[in-house]
Amino acid sequence: MPFSPLCIALVRFAEPLTGTLETEAQAECLIDTLRGCSRRRVELDFTGLTDASCAFCDAFFRLAECELPETWLVPRRYDDLCPCFVHRLVSRLERMREKTWIRGCESFVSAADPGKRSSTA
Repeated sequence: MPFSPLCIALVRFAEPLTGTLETEAQAECLIDTLRGCSRRRVELDFTGLTDASCAFCDAFFRLAECELPETWLVPRRYDDLCPCFVHRLVSRLERMREKTWIRGCESFVSAADPGKRSSTA
């Protein structure tokens, strides 16, 4: 059975008339939903969303860094929508990828380092 990532439609959290994510309360609601997810990788679907305000983005990323530091949030179907929000999601993914790569290299080096000797003398 192929792995199917969880996908959350961001428009569910947007203002109904405008399709925008504007407030800190909307960011908190989205983070609450993400907090309840058991998966480490969640896709955020931008279909139907028209914009995301700076207030929303700031609150969302502040909360995500504190509460979901190991959750990979992947933007989907965003085209030219919400460039600030998408850019910050992609930057966060790049930092997470870099940290994961560094941790992998460190564990590889420490496990395979012939210079490490046991201190049983």
